[in-house]
Amino acid sequence: MTDYFQQLRQSIHILNQTQDQFKEHFWQTAMNEFKDQLPTATITELEHLHLNHSEMQLLGYIDQAPDQTLAYQVLVTQIDFSQGLLSRYIKRLEAAGLIDRFHPADNQKAVSIRITARGHLIAPLHTRMHEAERQRYQTVLAQFGEDQLQIAVEVLSAMANVNLSSERA
Repeated sequence: MTDYFQQLRQSIHILNQTQDQFKEHFWQTAMNEFKDQLPTATITELEHLHLNHSEMQLLGYIDQAPDQTLAYQVLVTQIDFSQGLLSRYIKRLEAAGLIDRFHPADNQKAVSIRITARGHLIAPLHTRMHEAERQRYQTVLAQFGEDQLQIAVEVLSAMANVNLSSERA
């Protein structure tokens, strides 16, 4: 009998590698687009920064906020990161000059985050990356019928919902 588990596991592993390679390639391509808009030193700095997906997601979220500013406490409740992880991401983005932290005039204890001009240039990359990714996968998925795709979704969903930490299968 064919070992479908191993085949699925290998396919998922390759898919994850493909996505990682796509994101790395996309980031390099995107940096090339900024060569006319940013100083060479800034481009080099951003290339070495290697923002992760969550940091790009956070940057995009702040960029889309009213006045491109959000209270830190709002971010804690609306973003699916732990407070510690969120703090680390904010520190990295601030060190890169993509966001600023400040105290609002009406509440010196509160902390707000706003996107910088440089951050505003970089933030749309997250959305563009997902659009390009979606287009490429749609091309592949177009070769399969609705019933085949539904079965694939059901199989992957069932595998994703297996509790691997329990002792019983």
